[in-house]
Amino acid sequence: MRFVEGLATHLLGLLNDGEIDLAIMYVPEHPGTGSAVLGFVQWVAAGVIAPIAGLGGEHTAVPMAAIMIVGALASMIGLLVIARASPAAVAEWSVSGP
Repeated sequence: MRFVEGLATHLLGLLNDGEIDLAIMYVPEHPGTGSAVLGFVQWVAAGVIAPIAGLGGEHTAVPMAAIMIVGALASMIGLLVIARASPAAVAEWSVSGP
């Protein structure tokens, strides 16, 4: 079990750096503001979600697993619905890059 936890933590660390760089890339005029918004959202999410995960007590991981599933589904919806690239943007990126 500890191997899986370590692997998940390691992979999350690898992904976070790239995600932050890509998000800040879209606001090159205000990189500090982009970084601040990302940090604020992460801290607010952690502050709201952590107590909910603890509602099940020490002997069950069901609330945590449910939160992880809901988060994964919300991420998928965000990717498929909110972050859809327009055909013009796709054509521009394929020619010049991001």
